[in-house]
Amino acid sequence: MKKMLCMLLTAAMLLLPCAALADVIWEPEDSFYERHREDCVYQDGRTYIASGENGSAPVYKAPDKGEIRRIDNGSEEFCQWLYTDKNGAQWALTNSGEGWINLYDFKVKYDWVEFEKDHKDEIKDETVELDANGMEGDSIIFYDYPGSEREDYDESLSALGGKISVSKTYTDGEGRKWGFVGYWYGYRNLWISLDDPTVEVPPAAEQPAPVSTGAPEYQPPRGGSAPTVIGGGLAALAALMAAGLIKGRKKGRQ
Repeated sequence: MKKMLCMLLTAAMLLLPCAALADVIWEPEDSFYERHREDCVYQDGRTYIASGENGSAPVYKAPDKGEIRRIDNGSEEFCQWLYTDKNGAQWALTNSGEGWINLYDFKVKYDWVEFEKDHKDEIKDETVELDANGMEGDSIIFYDYPGSEREDYDESLSALGGKISVSKTYTDGEGRKWGFVGYWYGYRNLWISLDDPTVEVPPAAEQPAPVSTGAPEYQPPRGGSAPTVIGGGLAALAALMAAGLIKGRKKGRQ
């Protein structure tokens, strides 16, 4: 038994490097997603900022279910899966799997997608192979876009190797050259400094504001408020009936 366990552990250790290199996309455990898998689109992850009316934004059980909670404006939700319903409303499943948000109530945090839109004429399709070994620092520093604050997930060059391939380049106003990393050891859609990816570049004094998603306003299905209306009508009818019964009893007693 012990021998078998050791063999399994050894096999698992051998597979770890493969898992690190593999381009794996994890599917969420969500009932609505499972029913509409073919209609959901993977977007590599974007961060949405609550910007709803009256100071908060709703979170729904599912695009076809009701509201389950609200989150304060300014709160961030990281989402990887998108769904567009038949009315054109756009929905995103929160990364925690605890509900869906309607993008009409949110703005998107400025990221690589918005940066490419703003600088499409300055970004070049250029492949650059970079060997970061032997540079000043010992870990690669990633950025959401040139001029953004540094990301938190720097990686050791000695552990993963210093070979990096970029597919796009950009030169900023100060002559610094940047490279776009589409994928590297599980990390996606990030920028690095090509002058030296191990030395931190000071962020721009002003960071871009969140951007409107442009999603259309969510229109609840017709009849969605019917249960409330019917419920209210039944309650009123019950009250009238009760009043009638009370009067009837009073008359009987007289």
